Amino acid sequence: GPSRGAYLAVKAAGVNVDLQIVDLFNREQYSEEFIKVNPQHTVPTLVDG
Repeated sequence: GPSRGAYLAVKAAGVNVDLQIVDLFNREQYSEEFIKVNPQHTVPTLVDG
């Protein structure tokens, strides 16, 4: 899916990432912490910096 594609792209580019797993089945994308990063609550979400 889209998350796997984003992960493979950053790995192919040699970019170091801090991978955070979001449990969609437990609706973690709707948590207050996640919505602060991505108000659209979609994955994948990439944060620069």
